[in-house]
Amino acid sequence: MKALKLLHFAEAWFTLAVVDIQVSFMPYRYWRHTLTGGLKPGPSPSDKVTQQVPAPASDSSNSSSSSDSISYINTNYSYTSDSEALLAQRIRPLIALSESATRRHWRTMNCLRRCLAQQRLLNRRNINAKMHIGVAKKSGKLTAHSWLSYRGIVINDSADVVERYTELHATADAQIQAMLK
Repeated sequence: MKALKLLHFAEAWFTLAVVDIQVSFMPYRYWRHTLTGGLKPGPSPSDKVTQQVPAPASDSSNSSSSSDSISYINTNYSYTSDSEALLAQRIRPLIALSESATRRHWRTMNCLRRCLAQQRLLNRRNINAKMHIGVAKKSGKLTAHSWLSYRGIVINDSADVVERYTELHATADAQIQAMLK
C-alpha cells in the first residue's frame, strides 16, 4: 500500500512538472484544449455547482484523505452510493496526494496548474472532473481562481469558493465566430 501511495505521489509530482512546463513555455493555443479535460462530459444535472449542503458523515476509516477538506453536495442531483464510494475511495486520496506533491514541488503551483494536473490524473482513471474558472473583485482588483468538481461536488477546494467567485462560462470558438459574422 505504501509503494502504491509513493507511485501515485510520483505520478502527481511529474504531472505537475509537465503541466507547469506546458503552461509556462508553450503558447496558449497548444494547451487550451486541456482546460476542458480529456474526456467528454457525461450526463450531469447541472454544469454549475449551485446550492450546496455539507456531505453526509461517512465512515472515515480511510486515513489517506485530507482531514481539513470538506466536500459539499449539489442538492439538485441525487447521488448513488456508487458515485459516493468512488469519491471516497479513489478521488479524495488522489487529490490529497496531488496536494501533497504540490506543496513539495520545486516551483510554486498556482490553482490553474494544480487543477490541470489533477484533472489529468483523474482522466487517466476515467473519472471526468469538471474545471471551473471564476473571478472576483477584491480591493478594487480582479482576481481569478480555478477549482474542480465531480458531479457537483467541489473536490479540490473549499465549497465557499463557489460563493466567493463568479464562474466564467466558456462559449465555443465557433459560436463566437458565428456571432461576429
